[in-house]
Amino acid sequence: MTSQRSDPTPAQGVIGLIVIGTILYLGYSAMFSSDRSRVRTCINTMLEASRGDSFYGEFRQALTAVDDADTVAILKQTDAPFGAETIRTIDYSVDGRRSTIMCAA
Repeated sequence: MTSQRSDPTPAQGVIGLIVIGTILYLGYSAMFSSDRSRVRTCINTMLEASRGDSFYGEFRQALTAVDDADTVAILKQTDAPFGAETIRTIDYSVDGRRSTIMCAA
């Protein structure tokens, strides 16, 4: 009995390239996250933790400001142990306006 080899179709080749590209992009973004994504992740963590709290609106406004900004730059990031957790303090600039956020890292 002879085995037949089937060559991949052009559609399978395109799908394979898309999968490889997606994996490379996700790996790159995980290794080299942007300042905007790190600030957004920290604000989003605090936003979810404060749901139903009086600070929810302030975190929502900060998140909207980061999303709408032309430039977001981290000026200083400090990680400090707090019990079994790590507290991250990020001093950042949104379109030239300085802000600070603290979240669990």
